[in-house]
Amino acid sequence: MSILSTQRSARAIVAFCAVIAIALRPGSLSAQILSAQVDEPRAFIGITIGPAIPFGSFADKANRPEAGRAKLGYNDTFVNFGKRIGSHFGIAGSFFYNEHYMEDAAEDDWWQVAGLTAGPMYSMPVAPRTILDLKLKFGLLTTKPIVDQYEVTKGSGFVTDARVGLRYNVHRRWCLLAESGVVVSNQSMEDGGKQGVRILVTGVGVAYRPSW
Repeated sequence: MSILSTQRSARAIVAFCAVIAIALRPGSLSAQILSAQVDEPRAFIGITIGPAIPFGSFADKANRPEAGRAKLGYNDTFVNFGKRIGSHFGIAGSFFYNEHYMEDAAEDDWWQVAGLTAGPMYSMPVAPRTILDLKLKFGLLTTKPIVDQYEVTKGSGFVTDARVGLRYNVHRRWCLLAESGVVVSNQSMEDGGKQGVRILVTGVGVAYRPSW
C-alpha cells in the first residue's frame, strides 16, 4: 500500500467527520423539521445496489504484489439497516458484497469482496419527507481473488465503512434510499501477502420502515 493511497484514505475519513461536525451545529434545519416527524417510524431496513469504484493499491495496475488491479465493479448492500434511538442519534448496520473484474485479465478473473459492519448513525431531516443519514461503521471484510474460476487465496481484516445517505419517505412504511461512501481495509491474505482495499461505494434502493 503506497503512502499516497494511505493519505487519500485518511483525507476521506477526515472529510466524513467534518460533515458530522457541521451537522451538529445548533439551530440547524433539522431542529425545525424534527417536530413534524415525532410520530414517524424510527427504523428502516432495505437493500441498495450501485457502482463500486476501487482506488489506491486495490486499483493499482503495476506489476507488484500489492497491486490489486481491480476495475469498476458493483456494490450490493443486501442489508441496509438503521434505527434512530434519540432525536438524532442511532445505530446502523450493513451486510454488503462487491465484485470487481481484474485489469488485463480474462473474464474469469475477479475479486469477491464481502463485509459486515455496524456503528453509530446521525440522522438529520433536511426537508419534508427527506432524511440525511451519516453512518460510521466498523466490522469485518473478507476478500477472495478468483483466477481461472478458482479461488487462489483469501483474506480478511478490520474494515471502516463510512457512508452518507438520503432517505425519501414515499409512504409511512416505505422509503427510497440513496447513499455513497468509502470502504477501507487492510487485508491479511492466507498466502502471507497483504492487500489494501479502498473502494468508493454507491447505491440506490428501497427500504421498509417497521413500527419498532
